[in-house]
Amino acid sequence: MHCIEEGVIKHVTSLVVKDYLTAQHRAHLDQHAKKLHLSFRQCSKVNFPRCSFPNGVSDLSNMKAHEHVGLLFMLIVFFSMDELQSYFHDVWDSADLFSRVLNTFEMVLCFHASMNLDVLWARDDENASQEFMASIRILINNLVEYLPQKGEEHNWNYPKVHELMHVTHAISEFGSPKNTSTSTGERLHRLVAKKAGRRAGKKHASYNYHVGQRIADSLVLDIVRDQFEKYEKSSGNEKVPSSSTNFQGSSKCYVYETDDGTILFDWKEKSNTYVIELPNCIASFLINEYRLEPPFTMFTEYNRCDSDGGITKFRAHPNYQGEGEWYDWSYVQYEKPVGRRKQEYVMVDIPCKIYGFIAIENVPHAIVHPCNFKSVDYSVITKKWKLCYSSTKNMRKAAYEVVACNTLSGHCFMFPDTVPEQCIQVIEVEQWPGQFTEAFNV
Repeated sequence: MHCIEEGVIKHVTSLVVKDYLTAQHRAHLDQHAKKLHLSFRQCSKVNFPRCSFPNGVSDLSNMKAHEHVGLLFMLIVFFSMDELQSYFHDVWDSADLFSRVLNTFEMVLCFHASMNLDVLWARDDENASQEFMASIRILINNLVEYLPQKGEEHNWNYPKVHELMHVTHAISEFGSPKNTSTSTGERLHRLVAKKAGRRAGKKHASYNYHVGQRIADSLVLDIVRDQFEKYEKSSGNEKVPSSSTNFQGSSKCYVYETDDGTILFDWKEKSNTYVIELPNCIASFLINEYRLEPPFTMFTEYNRCDSDGGITKFRAHPNYQGEGEWYDWSYVQYEKPVGRRKQEYVMVDIPCKIYGFIAIENVPHAIVHPCNFKSVDYSVITKKWKLCYSSTKNMRKAAYEVVACNTLSGHCFMFPDTVPEQCIQVIEVEQWPGQFTEAFNV
């Protein structure tokens, strides 16, 4: 993993940002990175490489390995946006070369994702091993051809790049690279020992004792909690989710109407240190189009109980923790008409932006802005969608809908394109490893 994150990915990001882009280009990147920072406030973001750089991306220093991966991911995000494509075309000679450079970025990222798999192929599967090796060769050739190092005699002739030629043999002999990676132990050390260390007294004579005591207490509490959970499951006393638990931890907004017809909002917050404003278009849609009579209560969070006992949280808050809006995106199950006569239907997952939650007859519902049924595969890991809008003689407005929360299939990662009404989706990280051989080995 070190030869990829601190080798190939680090060289790619440094080469593009420092050598290929001018100062004007870097300033343009910084400007869009700051704008996208608020759009990236989504629960789904945790499954992707770091993509929030609120201070820009051109002046980063002392970067860690995962930050290099995140910067490469951000370059893919930038180059997928329509306005930035035309802006950066002058860096490369043609649109075709620009597309090939973008595909090379994605190939590096998909290769990195494949190296994080628990299982890659069977030890005696020579075909898979050779196919993987062929894809690595294509990756190296693309780096040399489409991202030549300016003014460098060796041109990607680095030891860490050469190590990639031995990856396939190492995997066949020792299994997944995760088996020999030390990052897991280091990460656990950070989560377990460092948290306890920050809470312990800083006296040298008793520091080790207090840290050990806190770690031991934490382990005991974890064991007791696990035993309670096992008992609950074995005795069949699992709690059945109700409307109150579905919205547990959520902020509440009471929407009511005055005598003169004015719609007002009353937020029940523990603190009044910041002002929360509900988008007027949402209230107008619920009252005028959905015919929901005030007063009613809107919620900002919905907790879905999964089959494995876990909780999936969906959030839609206009000013979460006073730092700006937080609107999750989710797949929603829709019936799509198929066939010549459009009389048959199939269930499809459509990305929707969530703007809030309400309880209708004690059943949780979500207010969403869906995309159209058709999407365009822009690149290997990105798709482009159009949001649904309705047009009248005088205006064009968003086509909001109210859907039952049990139709929410799961989070999806979306961000706005520079083209109005258009959004870009990044496919799930779990699909990236398969793209390393299927999408590039042609």
